Amino acid sequence: MLFFRKISGESMLPHLLPGHIIVGSTRSQWQKGDVVIAQVRGREVIKRVRKIRGDRIWLQGDNHAASTDSRQYGSIDKSAILGSMKYSLPSSKPAPKLRHRYGAYMGWAAALILIAFAIIHLFRIDTFIPELQRALGNNRVMTLMLGSWIVVAEVFALPFLFRMRLSRLAQYISGALSVLAPLFWMLVAIWTINQGVSTAQLGEFHSLPSTWLLVVANALWLVFAYGTIWALGYDETFKGIKFHGKK
Repeated sequence: MLFFRKISGESMLPHLLPGHIIVGSTRSQWQKGDVVIAQVRGREVIKRVRKIRGDRIWLQGDNHAASTDSRQYGSIDKSAILGSMKYSLPSSKPAPKLRHRYGAYMGWAAALILIAFAIIHLFRIDTFIPELQRALGNNRVMTLMLGSWIVVAEVFALPFLFRMRLSRLAQYISGALSVLAPLFWMLVAIWTINQGVSTAQLGEFHSLPSTWLLVVANALWLVFAYGTIWALGYDETFKGIKFHGKK
C-alpha cells in the first residue's frame, strides 16, 4: 500500500529537502540504508536505517547536526516502522533568476504569441487536423499525433514563460516546449514551401501557403523564443533535475 508524506525538517538534507513530498510503501522488510517512516514517541519521523539487530532498528538522519534520532532515543522496535520511502516527487521552486532585465517582458510577449496560436488551433481543432493533414501528407494517425503535440506544446509552454512556480523538471520541459513550437512551424513551412497548400498555421481562419517569407518569419520567431528562455534563466533548470530515491 502506498502513502504520502511531506518533509518538514532538515534532518535528511541534502537527500530530502523541506517541502518534498515522498511516496512510501507499507512493506514489512527493510535493509540498511533504507529511508523509513516510523512512529517514535507519539510522532512520525523520517530517518535512514543504519543498523538492524534482531527486532531493533537504529535510525539516523542524513544531516546529523539537525537530526534527533536513535542517538537520543535509542533503537526502536520494527513494529514502530510504518513503511519505507520509494521515491520523492519533485517540489516546486521559484522561477529561475532573470539573465536579462527585460526577460519577464519577453516572456509575456512570447506567451501571448503562443496563446494566440493555441486559441486558433483549439477553437476549431476538428478542422485544424484535416488542414494540417493536407500540408503534411495523407498519414492521418501521424498528423493527429503531431497536431495534438503542437497544441500541447503551445499550452504547456506558458507556465515557464509566465514564471510560475514549477519543479525543475517541469521548468525544463515547459521552457523547451516554448522553443519547439516555433521550430515545428518553421519545419512545416520548409516542408510545404511553394507547394500551394496551406501550412495550417492559422487553422481554417486563413489559408497560409508557405513562402520563403513565412520560413523567415518563423525562423525569427524561433530566435526570439530561444532568446526569451535564455533571458528567463533557462540554463538554471538543468540544476537538480532528478527524482530522489534511495542512495
